[in-house]
Amino acid sequence: IPNPKPLAGSKGASFVVSFIDEGFPKKSDSVHKTVNAANTRARVLFYDKDPWGVGREWLEENHEIEENTNVEGLLTLTTMDGEGAEWTVEVERMQQR
Repeated sequence: IPNPKPLAGSKGASFVVSFIDEGFPKKSDSVHKTVNAANTRARVLFYDKDPWGVGREWLEENHEIEENTNVEGLLTLTTMDGEGAEWTVEVERMQQR
């Protein structure tokens, strides 16, 4: 699934979708102008691009998924595999320059 708005050239966006795959530094995926668009991308990334390649159905049936939103409505999704490796996708507000 291609990124809807790549980081390069995404001017004016205020929300970034990032992911953390156990053992690797956090990486930015895409930027968005609205919370809704960023949260939608976060769900797609979390369920369809998981590091184990198992997909949405497997994740929902076989993993405990923690879904949280902060006071701004920014989404964080987290799960772990059976060996304790964590997969997290989160939406954060970008600092305006």
